[in-house]
Amino acid sequence: KTFNNYSDDLSILLDESRWDKIFNLNNISQGNRNCEFARIRLWLKDKGINSYEIYEMIKKMNLKIYSPLPDNEIQQICRIKI
Repeated sequence: KTFNNYSDDLSILLDESRWDKIFNLNNISQGNRNCEFARIRLWLKDKGINSYEIYEMIKKMNLKIYSPLPDNEIQQICRIKI
């Protein structure tokens, strides 16, 4: 999978209604949630999005998947201390 089709327009990445398509959220299975969110975090960081904004995005993405991770795991993935 690649997110490169969306690399030029950050407004698309910030549009929550497009996340399912961009990040294939419905394909994130229980066994690979941490890895997928870590990959998304690194990609968003490379695009210049700040850590807190990434955390907020991934926290919302997590709620869209079949079996969401606990928030403390999302904090660890995003390397956020709250």
